[in-house]
Amino acid sequence: KDGGRFDEVTISQGTEKIVIKPEIIIAADGGNSIFHRYFDKRFVKKNRVAYGVTGKNFIQPDTSEIYFDAELAPGGYFYIVTCRNGISSAGIVLGSNKMRRLSRRYFDDFLSKKPTIADKIKSNNNKFVGEGHLFKLDRHTHDNLLLIGDAAGLIDPLMGYGMMPAIVSGYYAGKHSVEAIKKGILLL
Repeated sequence: KDGGRFDEVTISQGTEKIVIKPEIIIAADGGNSIFHRYFDKRFVKKNRVAYGVTGKNFIQPDTSEIYFDAELAPGGYFYIVTCRNGISSAGIVLGSNKMRRLSRRYFDDFLSKKPTIADKIKSNNNKFVGEGHLFKLDRHTHDNLLLIGDAAGLIDPLMGYGMMPAIVSGYYAGKHSVEAIKKGILLL
């Protein structure tokens, strides 16, 4: 890193190392991007934790339900979503500064205290459980670096998915980078 500009990147695969000197870097290396370390801690604010499951037909297709309960979902909410094709997701999103235990316990406690909601998500043949930190960045560029997708915190806070924001942000980062290089404007 030269001043604020990144002048080279070392890529490692096994024992092989390659050094490249890019004009622009598009960082698509996930929510724990190695580039986060170059910014003031105020820049990366990991303030949400999500936990959930997926399945089929939790509720009527093309429908969503959101529940707010300060005791059971502190600083956040519980949601159920079913897409038109029946694919469903149910999860809890929490404020990390208000959590006193693991997010899965909040999820399980919410369902145990809300049996009518629990009944809706009982049948999940293809269960997927996961946990992730959602965060907000004050900006997505720094000199010749563009953060995209999960690295930029571009995650759908309701569904918890990042594929569409990653594709869209990647497209625009690529398009913007080509224009910047053509014009010789390499500080973004």
